[in-house]
Amino acid sequence: MIKAVYYTAKDIAENGIPEEFMTGKGLVYSSPATLAYNSPGAEGFGVKRAALAVPETIELVISPRCCGRNSAGVPGGKDLDGRLFFMEIDEIDLVTGRYLKRIPEEAEKAVKAAAVEPKAIVLVSTCVDALLGTDMDHIALKCEEKTGIKTVHAPMYALTREGLNPPMVQVRRSIFSMLEKREKDPHAANVLGYFGGLDPESMGELHEVLKPLGFTKIRTLADCRTYKEFQEMAEASLNIVLDPESRAAADDIQKRLGTGYIELQRFYGADRISSQYKALYRAFGVETELTEKAPDINGSYIASVGECANLRPAELALSLIEYGVQVNEVFSTLSDADAWYIHQIAEKSPDTRFYFNQHPSMVGYEPDPVVNLCIGKDAAWYYRDTEAKKLNFNADRQPFGFRAVRELISQINGEPEQKTPAEIKHDMRYASDQSGAVSVIFPMDSLTVMIDAGGCTGNVCGFDEPRWQSEKAMIFSAGLRDMDAILGRDEELVRKITDAAKMLKPSFITLIGTPVPATIGTDYNGLKRQLEKQTGLPVVAIPTNGMESYENGIEKAKEALEDRFHKKLL
Repeated sequence: MIKAVYYTAKDIAENGIPEEFMTGKGLVYSSPATLAYNSPGAEGFGVKRAALAVPETIELVISPRCCGRNSAGVPGGKDLDGRLFFMEIDEIDLVTGRYLKRIPEEAEKAVKAAAVEPKAIVLVSTCVDALLGTDMDHIALKCEEKTGIKTVHAPMYALTREGLNPPMVQVRRSIFSMLEKREKDPHAANVLGYFGGLDPESMGELHEVLKPLGFTKIRTLADCRTYKEFQEMAEASLNIVLDPESRAAADDIQKRLGTGYIELQRFYGADRISSQYKALYRAFGVETELTEKAPDINGSYIASVGECANLRPAELALSLIEYGVQVNEVFSTLSDADAWYIHQIAEKSPDTRFYFNQHPSMVGYEPDPVVNLCIGKDAAWYYRDTEAKKLNFNADRQPFGFRAVRELISQINGEPEQKTPAEIKHDMRYASDQSGAVSVIFPMDSLTVMIDAGGCTGNVCGFDEPRWQSEKAMIFSAGLRDMDAILGRDEELVRKITDAAKMLKPSFITLIGTPVPATIGTDYNGLKRQLEKQTGLPVVAIPTNGMESYENGIEKAKEALEDRFHKKLL
């Protein structure tokens, strides 16, 4: 079996981030980290859940069956009941565009059926509308005319994930575009960043931090209980951005409502937290500072740090090393913002290994036998069959500042978490043909590639293929982006698949269709010929489109296998 590829901190400090560790350079492996990355309904706050963050609003998802599939399992419990609606579109809808006239009517039906009297509607559209160039802002205006209720559009375009306006940036912009101008309160500030908000102790710390600056009313979106309370956020004279994905929304608010903003980072190094607070006070001309020593870590730990957690992996790794913990490995999607931390780690722990969760070789990852502490849901998953202490540390209500340090070290010093893994709903009534096709291929020695931007793969692994939770499988996303689809860059897809095939040495390759190739008319036979020539392996192409039933996908998979291998399947 192939070994997972890694680079040491010393390697990266001397040579920069390896090209193969950059998002979009290869197929995307479906690891626990990429499940969260790919599937906005699997856990945490993806577009669908985030779009309902404003109270007394409703959401209408306009999409093929597969893209709306995880609407049935979006986290959030009863708070979302009667607020999330789904309008399914099929292949004829896409070809004719007839579904566009239905959207205002479906919005009106949703308003009448809603569990609340909605003050606003959020329309969520998917990659097919990105490819078709649908003017959803115009559709939103039509919905306003039909319902008399403010309507905004939040695109869930996985194709734009690495662009200037990726989905989780855009959904924040859409939400805060609902704020209406109000008179400013010089004592009011908003905290923008985490959809789940801050935990109570972290909010208390921010209140203490901001009090010397004259701010006594601190609001977060998560703490708004009514649409009226949400609108009160427009009174703020300052926005505090804790997550870079909120920067564009803060910039919009500044231009539209005249509210300035500053950015604060989450650190786990106590000295870095003190320095940030000191710089904040200096910027406001206030002579004071906050310092706190981190608690001691009890015991001797060798750690594995993941990225599915409330932290920046490289910064946490450095902090743990500074606190005396040996950090053997880090799972992380690296960027230029990590450079300083990596150079510091290289000086203190040059052999610390960095893995890229999306890299195809991660299918062969094996746990380090000496690791006894895992932080992050992905790290915990990789070590699920070991005795290592496992801390998911990825609550919706997130920690910040010195409070975050205290909470993390408290969990490290405490008893191991005894949490039952969250149950993922496998309600096959909503599953589409592509999931049925994968179910047939799953037990076979196939390099299986979903020709999608990521979300379809997340739905299959997160909702429709329970075997994925406990078995290794070579299921990958093609990781298509907007220009790949617009320009039909098949040669780039062939390169990615060929590289993965050389690495993993499967018996054959399977291509699984999704709405994206269905919309742009992908030539499956052409792809098959190119791949078979490049790899020397048999290629099976299953032309699913994400709009038909699970059973249809099973039949299409059987037909494709029989056609390629000339062998009858039961």
